[in-house]
Amino acid sequence: MGIKGGYTRLAYPGEKSCILCDRVYYGKDLCFKHYQQKKKTGDPIGYPYERLGDKYHKGTYNSWHAMRQRCYNPSQVSYPNYGGRGITVCDRWLYSYLAFYEDMGLRPEGRSIDRIDVNGNYELGNCRWATKLEQDENKRPRRSR
Repeated sequence: MGIKGGYTRLAYPGEKSCILCDRVYYGKDLCFKHYQQKKKTGDPIGYPYERLGDKYHKGTYNSWHAMRQRCYNPSQVSYPNYGGRGITVCDRWLYSYLAFYEDMGLRPEGRSIDRIDVNGNYELGNCRWATKLEQDENKRPRRSR
């Protein structure tokens, strides 16, 4: 059954499907629903904190979204220090805000996401909510000139 040219049915075995769900592939590895959401908001899952009905999810979602941008968007200013160095986001968190939220919880006031090992990836064992002071103490050594 189509909706505005898109498909809502599940993909048959062996048929190409969306990377976020089991619906039929539409374009750019996404089903019609996720493709349209990405076009509208820049993110294939949209803004899930609104669906969760909790205004406090906005900061957590923004941290998750910014983390992905730093690692995968070459036009992002900080990309050279993250994705450009090979820093990635674990598969569990890459396309799932809800998985990120389950693992990290709500972002506490005055904190942001921090990698414990500055050369490691964004993954459960290597991430924490840290204060600005904690992050300032956890930086790569500067290169000597």
